[in-house]
Amino acid sequence: MPRITRARSVVLFVLLAGSVVARPQETTTQLCGPSCLYAVCQLLGVKADIEELKKLSGYTETNGVTMWGLSVAAKSKGLHSLGMKIAAERLSELKFPVIAYLWDNHFVLVEKTDTETLLKVTDLPGKPTLVTRQDFSERYSGFVLLVSKEPCTAPEQKQKSPDLRFVEYRWRFTTEPTTQVQHSFEFRNAGDAELVISKQRKTCGCIHASVFPEKIPPRGVGRVEVTFDPTGRVGLQQQTVYIHSNDPITPLIPLNLVGIVQRELVAVPWNLSFGDIRRSERAQGEVALLSPAGEDLVVNNIASSSKAVSATTCGLAGRYSKYFKGCTVKVTLHPSLPVGPFRAILVVRTNCKKWPEVQIPVSANVVEDIEVHPSMFFFNFMKQGEGNTSRITVLTTGVAPLKIEKAEADLPFLSTDVISVREGREYVLQTTLSRAAPPGNVKATVTIHTDDPSQPRIRVPVYGFIEEGGH
Repeated sequence: MPRITRARSVVLFVLLAGSVVARPQETTTQLCGPSCLYAVCQLLGVKADIEELKKLSGYTETNGVTMWGLSVAAKSKGLHSLGMKIAAERLSELKFPVIAYLWDNHFVLVEKTDTETLLKVTDLPGKPTLVTRQDFSERYSGFVLLVSKEPCTAPEQKQKSPDLRFVEYRWRFTTEPTTQVQHSFEFRNAGDAELVISKQRKTCGCIHASVFPEKIPPRGVGRVEVTFDPTGRVGLQQQTVYIHSNDPITPLIPLNLVGIVQRELVAVPWNLSFGDIRRSERAQGEVALLSPAGEDLVVNNIASSSKAVSATTCGLAGRYSKYFKGCTVKVTLHPSLPVGPFRAILVVRTNCKKWPEVQIPVSANVVEDIEVHPSMFFFNFMKQGEGNTSRITVLTTGVAPLKIEKAEADLPFLSTDVISVREGREYVLQTTLSRAAPPGNVKATVTIHTDDPSQPRIRVPVYGFIEEGGH
C-alpha cells in the first residue's frame, strides 16, 4: 500500500440548491482521517475513541495522518485493512464503506448507493451526502482503505490497464531569491499495459517541468524533472504541476511544490503559533534569527503591535548554533487575553544591511478553562428503532471547582445524563437517542448549564443518521 501525503486540509461536500447532489467546497477540519476510522469502528461494533485512534495512527496537529497510519490503527483494534487503487465507478462493488483519500489532502468515508451514478460521501463530522460519481472523481486520488472484521480482498481487474504511481506527490524546498532549485518526481507503471504521459501543465511560469520518458512499459519507471525559478519571489511558495496520462483511474495527477524563498536574514519559525492556550495562562515561545551569510547579527530593537506580547533576545542554542550565526528571540504571551483568535506582529530591527527588519507574526487561540472531549455527540449510522448512546467528557483546568447544573437537548427524542467522575473537576455526559427517533439526519444541540460565570452555557453539537428499515 502506498504511503500517502499526510492530510490536513479539508473538502466538505455541501448540498446544491434544490438538489440532493453535492459538490466539493473547502473548510478547515483536521481530524478527517481518525474521524473516518472512528466511524468505521462504530459501524463494525468496535469500541474506540478519537484520542485513541489519533495515537495509534501517529496523528500530529502539524502533519495530520497517513493512510498507512490509519491501516496500522485499524489492525491495532483487531480489524483487517487493505489499501488499494480503484476507480470511482468500481467503489460500488465493495461490500463495506471505504476511507477514500482526496487530492486535497483529505479523507472521507464513501459508501455505495442503490444507483450507479451516485455515491454516499460523509465528510465527518458532517452528515452523509449524495455525490455524483463524476464530481467525486475530480477530487479522488484513486486510493482507498478498506477496513472490515473479515480479511479484505481487492476486486479482480477487469482488463489490462496502466497504473501511474509516484513515489511522492509533494516536494518541500528552501532556496534563496537568486538560486534555482530542481527536483525529480519518480514514478512507476504498476499496471500491465503501456503508460502514456500525454501532457503536463503548470500553475506558474516560474516552474519548468519535463517528463522522461513519455511512454513507460508495464513495471517500467520514469521521472518528472521540475525546476523552480525564485526570481522576484520571497517567502512561502505553493505551485502545482498537473500530469495527464492514460491511467483510467487517475488520468490527472497533481504534484505539489511547497517551499520557502528565504532572504539574507531568516526567522525559524517564520511565524510563531502558540495554538490553544488558557485565558489565564502565560505562554512562551522562541524564534531563531539566522544569518545564512555567516555575519554577526545584532538586534537593535523589538517592537510589538500588542501590549500582550513582549520579547527578549539571547544567543543561539542547539543545532542552529553549529551552523549559523544569529540570536534567539524569546517571546512571552501574557495572560488575561480575550477568548478567541489572537494576532500580533513582532518587528525586529537588526544590523543586517540588506534586510534590516524582520516581521514575525504571533498567533494563538485563547480558550476557556472548561474542556469538552470529544467536541460533539456522534451517533453515526443507525437503523430506525435501534436507539443508541454517545458520551463526552467535561472537565476544568482552572482553580475554581466546576458544577454542572443541568444539560438539555433541543430534540424530544434526545436525553442527557450527567455523571460525576471527580466532583468539581470532571464529568461524563451521556446522551441517549430514543428508539422512537424518526429516520433521517440527526442534528441537534445539547446545552450544558454550569456555575462558571465566564462559561454559563456550553453548547455541544449532536450528529447522526438514522436509516429507514429498522424494527
